[in-house]
Order: sequence, then C-alpha cells, then structure tokens
Amino acid sequence: MTAGRARVLHVLPDLAIGGGQTIVLNHLRHADRARFEVGVVQLHPAAELAPAYAEAGSPPELLPSPPSPRTVAELRRRVRRSDVVHVHSDEDRKLAQLASLGTGVPVVGHLHAEWVHLGAKIPPGASAPRRLRGVALGAARDAVERRTVAHYVAESADVARLFRPLVAQPITVLRQAIPVDRFEGAAQRAAGAGLRATLRLGSGPVLVNVSRMVPGKGHLHLVEAFRAVLDAEPAATLVLVGDGSERPAVEARAAQLGVTGALRLLGNRHDVPEILSLADVFVFASESEGFGLAVLEAMAATRPVVSFRLPAVEEFAADGESALLVARGDVPGLVAAVQKVLADPSLGAALGRAGRATVERRFPADAVARTFEEVYDEVLATRRGGRPG
Repeated sequence: MTAGRARVLHVLPDLAIGGGQTIVLNHLRHADRARFEVGVVQLHPAAELAPAYAEAGSPPELLPSPPSPRTVAELRRRVRRSDVVHVHSDEDRKLAQLASLGTGVPVVGHLHAEWVHLGAKIPPGASAPRRLRGVALGAARDAVERRTVAHYVAESADVARLFRPLVAQPITVLRQAIPVDRFEGAAQRAAGAGLRATLRLGSGPVLVNVSRMVPGKGHLHLVEAFRAVLDAEPAATLVLVGDGSERPAVEARAAQLGVTGALRLLGNRHDVPEILSLADVFVFASESEGFGLAVLEAMAATRPVVSFRLPAVEEFAADGESALLVARGDVPGLVAAVQKVLADPSLGAALGRAGRATVERRFPADAVARTFEEVYDEVLATRRGGRPG
C-alpha cells in the first residue's frame, strides 16, 4: 500500500460483461491514482472483463469460490486493509457488509436497479415457519446494512427517489459516463473486419439490442415486435448482443414465430461499438432499468433509439428529439416506431445526431470516477470526524 492514498475496494459478483462491471471499469480507467489506490475482488470466476481491469491498473483477485465462510473470512482480511468498501449487487452486498461488520471500515452501497433489497423476502404461499424465517433473516440483513453502509450511490434519480424514504444514509445520484472515443471509427473497423458479412446481415435493415438475457429485459417483446417488422421488411435482421438465462425462451419463441433465420444471437461481445455501427435502429424493450446504459451507448454511436418509456431512460432521452419512446409493454407501438425510423432515414439521422450531442454534453468520460471519488472523500471525512451510527 502506498502512503497517503485512500484504499478503495470494489467487491463484485464476477467480471462477466454487465452494467455494474462496466461502471466499475469506467472508474478504474479514470481513477485519480494519486489519491486513491483501487482494488477489485470477485466472488465467482467468470472473468470476461478481467484483462480490461488489469489494463486499467487494477488486476482483479478471485476470492475462494463458491462463496463460503472461508470467502467471508478472506474478504474480511481485505476489508481491514481498505479505507472504503464499495459493493454493487445482492450477493457481494451481503457478504461484504457481513465482512465489514465491526471493522469500522465504511461501506458504499451501489443501488443499480429499481429493486428494493431491504425487508423480508418471502415467496408467495410460504409456510408459517418459512415466513418467520424470512422475516428474521430480512431483519438481520437490514441491521447489518444499517450498521455498515455509510453512503449510497444510486444509478439514477429515479432509483434514488425509490430508496430515499427507506434509508437514513445520504444518497448520491451517479453522474454516468460514456467514453465516446470508443465509438470513433467503429464503422471503419466493422467494414475492415467484414463484420456485416460475418454476421450474415445481408443488405436489409438491421435492428440491434444490447442487454443481458435475463428476466425483465424484454427480449420476448423484441422477438414479437420483430415478427411484425419482418412482415413489412422481409430482409430485416434482429441482432441480440448479450447472454443469460432467458436465451432458451428467446430461441423457442423465435422458432414459434418463424423468425429464427433472421435472428442473430451473438452472446457477449467485446466489439459492441462496431456492431452498433451496423444498426439502422437500436431497439430497447426492457421493462425496468436502473439507468439504461445500453441506450446511452447507442446514442453515443449516433444510432436512432426506439425504446419503451422508462423513468430512467427519460432522464436523458427526449421523445421525438433524441429517441422515440412508447408506453412500457406496448409492442405494437414499438413496431410502429421502428417502422417510422426505417421509412424515414432523415429522421433516424436526426435522432442519432441529437443523441450523440446529449452524450457529449452530459456524460463526460470521467464522470463516474469523479462521482465515486467525491462520495469516498465525503465518507472518509465523516469517518475522521466520527463515524455516524
């Protein structure tokens, strides 16, 4: 450890490609290394982003996996060597807060989604003993969180509004960052790599979505909307970037609707800027978002965005100006908006330019790092003056 620098420890579930992992990577790339020493530990071995973390100056360390009491003990040793611990998701939140209990090391809790993790979690129809157990576990977990978390960072103003009545600690809304330089020259790189031919996109319109294939991300809505788009545009292709538990359901629904031949399921990719450069429309059908980082990336790539109207997305995308927004769950509306863009290339170009201008104006590349480090400064200053109970 280098004297004079505050030691920050990010605890992550894994280093698979995902929103939280990407945000931490953004911090690492723009961290003030003169003032902060930033370490990263992960609970599970998935490590697609590990090389990027190492290149950014913070090689990740894998804790004993699968998580066990030994993991908590090792994590506690890492916590004791840190000045601030930053947690990001359900599992790492629970384990890191438990490991931090009694150490005096403050925790920063990241609120990534519109999902309230506080309180008892009791499945419908649970027996009386199971309900009692859920209440007891929820109370214990919440007590640990109250004692360890000094400050929260919310993914969006909407997430902050959701949590403010529920917690006593301060909540800072994250200033998101998009490194627009990643998107410069993407079309040329895609052409040089022959990406259109490799992905078998043909000469028809290309619809692209980038998101994890997990419940709530709306992939079945996308496939159903694409069926209608394909009826009007038989040469169209739908490209889905991302992977997850919903992939079998997406494949099955695509087969039922007869769109499999025009669907490209690419899984996780490291060439998202190049893929976005091939899109005629970026289409987003998520049912709930803490922020909607994928939408911002599409805007940075100057792609026209068609999306369900979500509070988090409306924080940066203006309907009719930088995106076309339709009511959440309105698949026919989604289809109509996509067709509107495909029928009017000048509209698509205008939406793309406005989206890029929004990103450049509001989301500078170092914004995440500056937000995080301002929070760390506040937490450390409070700690030096007497940690709040």
